[in-house]
Amino acid sequence: MHPNYASEGVQVSSDPAAELRALKPVGNIYTSRKDVRSIRQQLQELVPEKEYWTTFASFLHGMCSKKNYDKAINEFLTTDQARALHNELLRAIIFNAHFSRIPPPDVVPKRMPILPKRDDIIIAEKDPKIINIKTYTASDLRRLPSSRELNLRIKDLLSNSKLSGIIADPEAVNRLQFALRGYITAILKKSYDLISPPNSYSERKTATHQDIFYVLKTDKILSSTVSLSVFTKYSTIC
Repeated sequence: MHPNYASEGVQVSSDPAAELRALKPVGNIYTSRKDVRSIRQQLQELVPEKEYWTTFASFLHGMCSKKNYDKAINEFLTTDQARALHNELLRAIIFNAHFSRIPPPDVVPKRMPILPKRDDIIIAEKDPKIINIKTYTASDLRRLPSSRELNLRIKDLLSNSKLSGIIADPEAVNRLQFALRGYITAILKKSYDLISPPNSYSERKTATHQDIFYVLKTDKILSSTVSLSVFTKYSTIC
């Protein structure tokens, strides 16, 4: 064996602590924020032209072509210092948008609503002689049923009909649950697109039950799977 073979293999650090120290600063990027305001003020002293700042903002919001953006850069950034500050400002904006979890100055973060735990959800009282909790509908559970719960509900529906001898195939139940998720997702997406079109730059809004009901009434494909009794039931609150 060649005497150098032992040292020419894959090298492993002899000091794991040094590697941890090198990785620690990387994790700190989420708890830091670039001072965009200070960089912008420095650049404004060198480039006060309003047209440059309008073009820069439009480019960041996707409302300006790369050709017009490059034209403005070449026209207004005439010094190396201005170009350096421009690049630093752009990097700072991207950093804050993608990494920093600290909100901008003078912005009070909104408190996220505390959702109740699943165990704390109060299910509407029903006569235990009539229905079992395992066969509750999605509206009773306030969530989509699991595959097991869906299977039990199908079994309960079959037992109350002339098809009591039929057993639901597990794969069919899984596909039914998948289709149910897709159906709910389609309704929510169409409702959101109704109040906030994809190409709109307006402030985001929240879809209400009136918006969802309107989508169900006007979309032939979605409405074809909803019974008249469901329409009648929920039309009273819309």
